[in-house]
Amino acid sequence: MSAPATTTRQSIDAFWSKFLTLVKKRGARENAQRWCVPCAEGFAKAMQPRRLAELTPADIDGYLAAQGIRAVKSHR
Repeated sequence: MSAPATTTRQSIDAFWSKFLTLVKKRGARENAQRWCVPCAEGFAKAMQPRRLAELTPADIDGYLAAQGIRAVKSHR
């Protein structure tokens, strides 16, 4: 039964690899990049059970406001 766990782990690793590639492409400073994954994990956890693909810009703005973070309009 380790095959599904391996596949899931590979999917998760591929997701975060793509995420970090986008973070770098969007110009995040190198010293800030290491904080992007834990912040994104917190966001994804807070949005559960909804999938990230289901979320709207308003969902993102609402989460950031609740965290006391000013929304950046680049996600639109």
